[in-house]
Amino acid sequence: MELARTKEWRESRGLTQRALAAKASVGEVTVARIETGASVTPSTARKIAETLGVAVADLLERPPVPLAEASQETRRLEDKWPEAEPPQDPLQWERVLASVLDRQREVEAKVEELIALGVGEADPYQVKWALDEAQDCWHALMLALPGSRREQNKIMVEASLSSIDPAQWEQRVNAERFYYNIRERLVEAGLVELRERPGQKAELVPVGIGA
Repeated sequence: MELARTKEWRESRGLTQRALAAKASVGEVTVARIETGASVTPSTARKIAETLGVAVADLLERPPVPLAEASQETRRLEDKWPEAEPPQDPLQWERVLASVLDRQREVEAKVEELIALGVGEADPYQVKWALDEAQDCWHALMLALPGSRREQNKIMVEASLSSIDPAQWEQRVNAERFYYNIRERLVEAGLVELRERPGQKAELVPVGIGA
């Protein structure tokens, strides 16, 4: 589930992301991920909600849809993007996936090198490259899925899940996990920090850039 209103409730309680993470016994990176739209497990959602003193439903972007309405909405979407819709170029996915896997290997090697160098020696702009490249690998697979499109800073997948190859969806999930794993490793190594600015969304920034 996505707790889209977490930031709103956190700020209303006068808490920083670090303070919320400490009180809820979750990672600071986890709170940052939640506030940028990442899905969380029900147990993490309960911890966040209990810490803020609200119901989990209060953290959702909109109230749950009654089952009957949900069924109608599902049918509407399936009518709009039927399973019989002609698939995209079958080779396109394979080309994108092969490119992504090659790029992920490069990112992995670079991150190991940067962590070995440590704070003060690692080039912060190479750290930024690793973060951006890992995220772009995830987004590249998202955009290669049928029915996907970029809308401003978001990638929308408008096809029903039943029309997407399960293997492709799993590879997309793996790419997302890879990105967050890279983030967490760089944070733990002290090469990236979460920076909050008044009126702006908190962001992870390589140590040494824009200090």
